[in-house]
Amino acid sequence: EDRLLEALPETAQAPDGLLVDDLAVEGAATAEQLSSATERVRDRRVRLETLLPRERVAVDAAHSRDDDLGRLDAARLDLRSISLRAEEIPGEIAAAAASLTAASKRAGRHEALTAALLAARVRHEAAVELDDVRLRLDARQDTRRGARDRAQDARELLQDLVSRRLAGMAAELAGALVDGAACQVCGSLQHPLPATPAADAVTDADHDRAERELSAASVSLEAAESAVRALQGRHDTLVAGAGGVSAREGARMVASLADELAESQAAGAVRDTLDAAVRALRDEQLGIGRRQTAAAAMAAGLVQSVAAHERTVATFAAEAEALFDGPMAVGSLALALRTLTAWSGLLGRAERVVVALDTAQAQLESIGEQVSATAAEHGFAGRAEVAVALLGRDARDHLGEMLQGRSETEARVRAVLDDLPDPSDPSDGPASSEVPGVPGVPGVDALRSTVREAEAAAGDAARVQALHDDRLAALTRQLDRVTEVMADWAPVRDEALRAEGISRLVRGTGHDNQLQMRLSAYVLATRLDQVVAAANERLGQLRDQRYLLQRTDRAERRGSQAGLGLEIVDQWTGDVRSPSTLSGGETFVVSLSLALGLADVVTHESGGTEIETLFVDEGFGTLDADTLDDVMDGLDGLRAGGRTVGVVSHVTELRSRIPTQVQVDKGRDGSTVSVRTLVG
Repeated sequence: EDRLLEALPETAQAPDGLLVDDLAVEGAATAEQLSSATERVRDRRVRLETLLPRERVAVDAAHSRDDDLGRLDAARLDLRSISLRAEEIPGEIAAAAASLTAASKRAGRHEALTAALLAARVRHEAAVELDDVRLRLDARQDTRRGARDRAQDARELLQDLVSRRLAGMAAELAGALVDGAACQVCGSLQHPLPATPAADAVTDADHDRAERELSAASVSLEAAESAVRALQGRHDTLVAGAGGVSAREGARMVASLADELAESQAAGAVRDTLDAAVRALRDEQLGIGRRQTAAAAMAAGLVQSVAAHERTVATFAAEAEALFDGPMAVGSLALALRTLTAWSGLLGRAERVVVALDTAQAQLESIGEQVSATAAEHGFAGRAEVAVALLGRDARDHLGEMLQGRSETEARVRAVLDDLPDPSDPSDGPASSEVPGVPGVPGVDALRSTVREAEAAAGDAARVQALHDDRLAALTRQLDRVTEVMADWAPVRDEALRAEGISRLVRGTGHDNQLQMRLSAYVLATRLDQVVAAANERLGQLRDQRYLLQRTDRAERRGSQAGLGLEIVDQWTGDVRSPSTLSGGETFVVSLSLALGLADVVTHESGGTEIETLFVDEGFGTLDADTLDDVMDGLDGLRAGGRTVGVVSHVTELRSRIPTQVQVDKGRDGSTVSVRTLVG
């Protein structure tokens, strides 16, 4: 038994309880004893094999249990991490939402701030220009006063000359008397005492010169009056446009609104970022809820799986303990089966060895008898003398090596002789292309043929090389010509590209034109911004500061140019809508504001030349009473500022608001026109 255990591999040692006394073989066992032990081992193997499938199930269950325990720990750790994040994220969402609300409020003022900034810039420009106009107006007023004084002096001089001439008219008439001619005054032919002219008598030349001076002074006064009226009208327009704001205050207002607008624009970018962050946090919150549910479900499933695997392992352990009268580790059954298999093999080999040993002993005895008989036949007294006569191991090895060397040499020589052709045998064909007796080395004829082929290939290669050299030279010449032509063409190309770029920029199709607007549309848009800013001043007075106009880059309808559209900003609701959504009365008020704004811009751009006459044709019938009063108050303000305002309307309520009326009455014989002036 000890020798059999030593022969077993180290990994095949049996656990306790498998190799018991009934499997042991003691002493010098016979073949029958070894066969009996083999049968007992086989019986034990059968008992183990019946339990082996259930052990495999238990082993798999143990491995699955360990895997599930690891996954359960990871799931519980993940669930703990998810729960912590679920507690943190509501606070983050609340903070981000509060920041988003604040940023949205700041960004929501963008449109109003833009309109306010445009209006502030108009007021600032009006205030800046107003200072200059005031200085010019003062200078013009001084000039007018001087012209008025000179005209008054010229008028007084003329009146004095007329008075003096009238006083000396008798002398002037006397100077025209002729003897024998009737007097122009009394008709007498006698002139006994004609009056004599005074030393300072006024002549026609003095009178004409005084009239010319008065006329020139009157012209200068009229020019000064006209200049003062123009500047006064511009002054009044700028005063209305400045709204009581000085240039310094306007600059501060523009700077302040520009800063607020920049802050609003920055808040818009922050709002977009915060909005994306809030959405991401809410998506994460939803995902955390799903992950938390999934992790809890996975942990519960793993707990049940571990319990099921534990029951499988415990069931097998109970069966193994009942079979072997003691506890047995899961997984040791296969090792025990391999041990018993190895044990059974060793016992079988031992049985065969014992049988072979018995047979060999019998043969040994028979051979010993034959050796003794053979030694006696050759004259040896016994096996001892035969052993003395035998050669030594070294001598036998040396003789064996010599014999083997001679055999190998003979085999090589015969192989060479067999491969050589027979010169006397014509069936061997022409001379070989190889050197006779040296396999693999080509002969002279073969080498000559190779040389001829190489020379022909070299000639072909030379011709191909010459052809390629010619082609290379031609291509080089063409490349030089192309390079020269490209150098001449480059300035023309650059100029053409520059012209094309300018053309695309002007047409609004180039990538440099970020607005994608035509130059004409851009200029018109700039002018339209000025008109809109001036119109908003008028519109605010007519509609209680509710509506604002703003230019939009969208094309209102097919075929219209982008950048020249208008939108209405409702400052009460914050909505931005199309002018087409306005009511009839609102449309009329907006149109009137645009017309007045256009007149203001034209006056500003023309150097103070005002549009002094304004005609409003119809549209009053769409206004409610309050709006009609606001509109008429605005028109009265224009009239009070020196403008002539004409209103064409069929609205009866306007009869009491228009002081001078031109009424057209239709009749059978035609229409009649009458002028009516209100009194009081």
